[in-house]
Amino acid sequence: MKPNHFPLVILLISAGLFLLAFPPIAVAQDETSSIEEAEPAVDKDVFVNSIAFCEEIQDRVPVKPGDEFSHEIERVYCHTDINCRLEEANIQHLWYLNEKLVSTIDLKIGKARNWRTWSYKTMYPEAVGKWEVVVKIVDGEVLKMGQFTVK
Repeated sequence: MKPNHFPLVILLISAGLFLLAFPPIAVAQDETSSIEEAEPAVDKDVFVNSIAFCEEIQDRVPVKPGDEFSHEIERVYCHTDINCRLEEANIQHLWYLNEKLVSTIDLKIGKARNWRTWSYKTMYPEAVGKWEVVVKIVDGEVLKMGQFTVK
């Protein structure tokens, strides 16, 4: 062995000893455990992470969210972020105006921690009042409700 290669050999041996002492698998375990810790402790196959009402959706994100809107805007969107542990599920947005059901929107979702979906109602002069959207499993339980007002 030539003397000028000696530092390289020492470096390679040191790197090998370091990998033996601290195997890469520990990094993967840390990543897995942090993902598991991020999983909400809800004992349901489908649940709503969040619900928001807004004036538009861009790149699956609510734009101009609020709980009070003018009847002069074109639409109000109900944006839901859903955690679905099933391969697919069918949910509904039930739109109520002043406690009267005015629309039922069927939505298909897939397996994801943050499946984002939305529906909307077109606003009109008679749309003034208290609105409520009920998010539920088709033929099943209510997952979440949200309210907003149109003036």
